[in-house]
Amino acid sequence: EELRKESEKIAKELQEFNSGGVQIPQNQAEAKKVLDGLVKENDDLQRQTDVLRLELEKENTKVQEDEAEVADLQAEAADLELQLAKIEDEEKKSAREEVELRKKLDAEQKQAVAIAQERAGETAPKVSKKDKRTKARASKME
Repeated sequence: EELRKESEKIAKELQEFNSGGVQIPQNQAEAKKVLDGLVKENDDLQRQTDVLRLELEKENTKVQEDEAEVADLQAEAADLELQLAKIEDEEKKSAREEVELRKKLDAEQKQAVAIAQERAGETAPKVSKKDKRTKARASKME
């Protein structure tokens, strides 16, 4: 009776399994054929998996290389920005120095003109008012 119950249980499980569209082999030769087919299909799937895994590894390697290149470019950009900031600071400093030097030059030029005018006034003969009037009358008469 136990064998009969076990047999019915197995038959019921086979029927449920078979409802999924799988054919149950009737003898050992057919079972071997089905098993060989499944092994071949498994091997094909394993090869496809290996190929996909290799492609994925290649892509990951490429992504890592690209990320490293991006990091290098970002570092280079940061260095260039720092250099640019230094140059801009130097330009501002130079502009301030130029303004200061122009102010000093203007002051020195004004001082030089004042000194020249002062010296010109000291060395020029002083003309009295009488001499000026006499020269003016003389030029009118001519």
